[in-house]
Amino acid sequence: MKKPVIFIALLIFSLSLSAEKISFPVDGFFANPPEPVTFETEWDESWFGSKPSSQYNHDLARVAGIFAEVAYVEVAKHPDNNELLSCYEAIGVSKQTIELHYDMNYENAIWGNNQAAFSIAYKKINSAHGKRNLIILVIRGTPLNANEWISNLNVSDHTQEEEEFHEGFLRTTKHIESALIAYMLKNKIDIDDCFLLITGHSRGAATANLLAAQLYDTELFNTDNIYCYTFATPNVTISDSAKDPKYNYIWNIVNAEDIVPAVPMNSNKWKYKKYGQTKVLINNWNTDPVKYSLDYQTRMNYYFRRLMNRNYCPFNLGPFFPIQLSYFLTTLNKDIPSYYKGIKAVRFKAEDRLWKIFPAKTKEERDQNSDREFLDATINSKNSNPGLLVSMAANYVTKEFGVDAKYLINCFVDMHAMETYLSWILALPEEEVFSNMETSIIQIYGSCDYAVFDDQNTCIATIRDGKVIFEDIHEPIAASSFLTDFVSIGIPANRQFKVIISKESLLPTKAKISVQHYSAEGILLDETNSTKLYPYNFTLYEFGAGNNLLEDSLPAFKKVKNNNAEKLRTEADLHNISTFRVWGELSGSTSGTFNAGVHVGSQNVYGSFLLGHNFVKPCRSIELSPGIGHQSILTGKVLLNSELFGNLFWAYGEKLDKGDKKLNFVPTARFLVSFKPKHKTQLFAGANLEFLIKDFNDAAFDEKFRFNSASINSGLKVKVVPNFQLGFRF
Repeated sequence: MKKPVIFIALLIFSLSLSAEKISFPVDGFFANPPEPVTFETEWDESWFGSKPSSQYNHDLARVAGIFAEVAYVEVAKHPDNNELLSCYEAIGVSKQTIELHYDMNYENAIWGNNQAAFSIAYKKINSAHGKRNLIILVIRGTPLNANEWISNLNVSDHTQEEEEFHEGFLRTTKHIESALIAYMLKNKIDIDDCFLLITGHSRGAATANLLAAQLYDTELFNTDNIYCYTFATPNVTISDSAKDPKYNYIWNIVNAEDIVPAVPMNSNKWKYKKYGQTKVLINNWNTDPVKYSLDYQTRMNYYFRRLMNRNYCPFNLGPFFPIQLSYFLTTLNKDIPSYYKGIKAVRFKAEDRLWKIFPAKTKEERDQNSDREFLDATINSKNSNPGLLVSMAANYVTKEFGVDAKYLINCFVDMHAMETYLSWILALPEEEVFSNMETSIIQIYGSCDYAVFDDQNTCIATIRDGKVIFEDIHEPIAASSFLTDFVSIGIPANRQFKVIISKESLLPTKAKISVQHYSAEGILLDETNSTKLYPYNFTLYEFGAGNNLLEDSLPAFKKVKNNNAEKLRTEADLHNISTFRVWGELSGSTSGTFNAGVHVGSQNVYGSFLLGHNFVKPCRSIELSPGIGHQSILTGKVLLNSELFGNLFWAYGEKLDKGDKKLNFVPTARFLVSFKPKHKTQLFAGANLEFLIKDFNDAAFDEKFRFNSASINSGLKVKVVPNFQLGFRF
């Protein structure tokens, strides 16, 4: 009889520990529903202690995400009635145990700007090890004030040199750690007999990440008792030990399209990273693209629309944008000292800008005009005039990126919003919502032309002359060209593509190619050795791109020649010399004449009109030179121009003799060698060959009107008079 009784007792006990559905009222930072949205998810006290904290628990991540979201509500303004308190109470936390640290005083002599709002609470739970205390610590992300943003910028304000920890995050962590210890002493909680759940988003995530590591490093907590789930976590330390398995109880959930988890940077001389393990949300580059757009986003938008009153707006470019931003920032400030000192130092310039965006307020002003009200007024204002600069910026973005400016603004909001993170993890189970698929970026040095075809043989990206024009780049391909003749092309590994490298040059043009491999979250893993290719008029190169680029070696390059090369160029619209354009020109010649004019057409054939005046012998003549020309690419950025002009030379003034013709027609041939230091600028040098025809245009060559060089006889009545020119086109 004892065995059935024991079995029934165990069954009753297990049922008492089973998960239950809890309803949470959710509001947040960007979320602006008329009333808090009710989300239902599981809560089970036996999660704590049943499995190692180094084993990911998706249900616990969902609960942590809800708390990270509601940490943004106006707690300071409504300390006795807010969604954060309601969420605590939903899981059985007594209101008397909750401490709200939201009354911020940035004038504090010790902590200053290096603070973050947070809440602490505890309750007795039925853990897998029996009755234990569970402490919950929720840290808010950056609010709409300059103070905490300045702390985010505080990489190493004290020494302005490289230090082990991000100074702003570390000081904030120490502030919260002191409050945590004081809370435990006040409530007589035994460190060895309790569990700790820490969560936060953005700045709150950085602090939670660092705090969880510090609690272990200082031997305050056993790692089996710490459960840390962070969202959009910035990097916090340069320590190589951050990825040590001993910190595997820390879980960082990141969106690869989000720039915040990529800063401070982890590239070149910047070596910042975060503690623990990272799980990357799915995006258009790291999962099945059809399921992503038709299934996964549909389920995610069910939650997102309830919070944001619109659909989710992704970049659809995987980690490409954060990777390129990191590259740009580390190029601008190559190390910590250059971040603080020098012409390009951004640290204190950014702080000045923040004070202009968020002017300092007294406590009374902050209480009267909450972050939520400030954000609502900014977003919903119908009468606000964005101003000329903002309008110009929006128009520029729309033109350059080929997308609606409002959609792009939403992309920047959604990439980082806690509402995005929460919607994804609530909508999808663990096996669908995360991906560890890596990605590749092709690096090409050279002023060549490139195109990318999808698996349907449709050209989806065109790059001419080593310069990315964003309206010619279409999803899912991404490309950038921060530096002259250096192009980065992002290639997702979840599809197959074909890349071609071309140049319509008379001589071979060098292109140097390598492939960088990045983790799912956008951390550089390795880069292949570079190889050199030499495309020209009759030969281009093609290669497959996609999953194969994740291999260690470079792809197999295939030469395409003659008619087949011409066919590919036509399909990719890479006939750069046929593109219509307008150039201006300023030039001077050894005859003393200075020209200004315009050229209209393509490189194949263009019309010209130059207006000239001899400034060495001023007020004696004017030259009008209509003409026609052709420009060939010699190699790379070196061009060759052949032009014919009908120069109309008009002589006037006191120096004009009775026998001189006022209007003289001078046939002219011009040959130039040009160099393009930038995409739309050409510097040139060359020779003008002007034809002097006896008794027809003699006045045009008279010393009264110009300097003359030695002539070349080409017949009885015709002489060729050369002069040399320097100038530039733009």
